Order: sequence, then structure tokens, then C-alpha cells
Amino acid sequence: MAAPAVLNQARVWVGRLSGREKKIGLLVLAAGVVYLYAAAVYQPIERGRVRATAELSQAKVEMEGLSAALAAARSELARIKAGGKPTPSAAPVLLHPRDGAGVVLDEILRLRDAAGVEVRGLVPSAMVDKGTYNDLAVKVSVRGRTSDVVRYLALLEAHEPVLDVRRLKMETTPASLPDVVSELEVGAFVGK
Repeated sequence: MAAPAVLNQARVWVGRLSGREKKIGLLVLAAGVVYLYAAAVYQPIERGRVRATAELSQAKVEMEGLSAALAAARSELARIKAGGKPTPSAAPVLLHPRDGAGVVLDEILRLRDAAGVEVRGLVPSAMVDKGTYNDLAVKVSVRGRTSDVVRYLALLEAHEPVLDVRRLKMETTPASLPDVVSELEVGAFVGK
């Protein structure tokens, strides 16, 4: 009931204003609407665009580094398949058989905590007999900010003799923004 009375008073007050005062009032009102639009709608969108552009350029640089590492690993593998001996850094370091898969899974989860990413899936496969050692592959699904996922990959890479990142797929979707969803396969060598 109070709202109609307030509107009537506003109409009476506006009716008393001169034409010039009404024009100035409309200009002030329009400026206020433009300011509210800029503050509430445009600026957050622009900040998000700038942040997304920065993250995209950072991801491109990181992907170039990962591509170079993948190319080096492929050339090492081709050299080994051609009959060459593995370089000392490429020779597998064996985990003790009694440690095996449990240690690998624990280490993957410990590194997750250190990097601040979310491990959404952790699926170990059966060990494959490679003669003098067993090969264990673990499929890991990770979600997090690009910088955190890259930190996670760097931590895994620091354990390279024991943990080996074999496959990597990174993607982002409108639903996952600002996070990156990564699927990777981590391998480990377990002694017999």
C-alpha cells in the first residue's frame, strides 16, 4: 500500500521540475545506469577474458615444453628399439616387489597433495612381465588450475626414474573453466 503513495509523491515532485531540470535528471540517471553496467557486468567479463588469455598463453608455453619432452622420449625409444642401449637416465629404476603398486599409488596421491590438484580417478592395471622386472601402469584423471596441473606433472617428472608419465591428454571445456582436466598414464618398474 505504501508503494503507490511513494510513486504518487514522485510524480508530483517530477511534475514540479522545469524541462531543463528533467533533462539533467535523465542524464544523471543514464550515467548511473552506464556506471552500474560497467561495474557489475562489463568489468568482471573483461577481467575473466584477460585472465583466460593469460592462462591460455601460459598453457601454450607449457604444452610446447611437454611436446619437446615427448619428442625427446620418442627419439630415445626409437634409438633403443633400433638396438642402442638406453642412456643412464632412461634405464628403469626398480621398486622392490614387496612395495610394488601400493607405493606407486601412495606416491601419486602424495604428489597430488603437494601440487594442489584433484585426482578424480586412479586405476592401476595388471603388472606386465618384462623379463627381469614387472611394468605397472596407472591411469590417473586430474583436475585443477593449469599451473597446478603443470606443477603436478613436474613433480611426477622429478620422480622420473621410478615414475614415468607415458601418456598425457589435457583439455578444458566451458564446464570445467577455469580448471584443466588431464588424463595421464603413469608407469612404474617393479622388481621381481
